[in-house]
Amino acid sequence: ADAISCYFLEMGIRKGDRLALLIENCPDYIYYDQGLQQIGAVNVSIYPTLSESEIEYILNDSNARTILIGNHFLFRKILKIANNCPDLQRIIPVFDDLEKYSQNISVNAGIISFKQLIAEGRKKISHYQNKLDELRDAILPSDLSSLIYTSGTTGIPKGVMLTHSNFVENVKVC
Repeated sequence: ADAISCYFLEMGIRKGDRLALLIENCPDYIYYDQGLQQIGAVNVSIYPTLSESEIEYILNDSNARTILIGNHFLFRKILKIANNCPDLQRIIPVFDDLEKYSQNISVNAGIISFKQLIAEGRKKISHYQNKLDELRDAILPSDLSSLIYTSGTTGIPKGVMLTHSNFVENVKVC
């Protein structure tokens, strides 16, 4: 998680920036989420079953700067819409052989594998350690933690804002 945070800090991600996830439940999701949460960035979870146009809408509405991608099928969806999402700076596939699926494709966002992101971030941990400690301490219960988009049954999807306090209370209740 610290390596992921450091990569994002090096990239210029700051408190309140939105970072998307389009991935099934897995350890990579948890590492990515913890890495962005501890620097105050906001998790924008996107359901893998959504259409390309719905994903594009959420990425643009949330101003997501990165997206973590869980598999080849989802990666191809993102490659089709990435250039329609001007705030998107990084596409981060968690699977190997991503080059096989991105050959001859031109996207404005940079593509970096999750393994490479962690390796790059590890190089920066000593540089950002004090900053990480400061950012963790600066997270308030009232800070936005996540945007979860509704199904849009009464119109276009809306981003439901959940705070860190919302998640802490869920844990307490459990």
